[in-house]
Amino acid sequence: MKVRSFFAALVMISAPLTPLAFGQSSHSSAGVLDAPLPACSGVYSIVRIVDLKPGTTIDQYNAALAAHQAWYKQHSYDDVIYAAQVIEREEGSGHARYSKHLILTYHFFKPTSPHPTKDAAWDAFVKLYTDTSDLKESYFNCVPMEHAPHSLK
Repeated sequence: MKVRSFFAALVMISAPLTPLAFGQSSHSSAGVLDAPLPACSGVYSIVRIVDLKPGTTIDQYNAALAAHQAWYKQHSYDDVIYAAQVIEREEGSGHARYSKHLILTYHFFKPTSPHPTKDAAWDAFVKLYTDTSDLKESYFNCVPMEHAPHSLK
């Protein structure tokens, strides 16, 4: 019941928004906006809905995620980036199980964070993502400071 409530809330919150990467099949510009973001008194977050390509395992996707996290750390950012498997119901039985193809990713960063400058290592982690997955949707949002990851407070 909690899972259903979570997804219902996510749909309600996201419904009036236009996704920034709707229909994209790559991650090339999914996390970077060229225009300045509106003011945020908390931290920004990018929430992505990702679809694993056929034959891709969670471990393969997690290698791309680890390279993504490492790029930000190596460039002295304090961003918090992680992924979570989606729980879905099996057709027929109705049993809950982890999806073998859908992942939600979260990327939190401070409003004062400098705009990332792409380099060869950036291109390498993006390629890992595009080799293993397709970006279904991407949403930027402002998270109130009381809900921000502790390391960003």
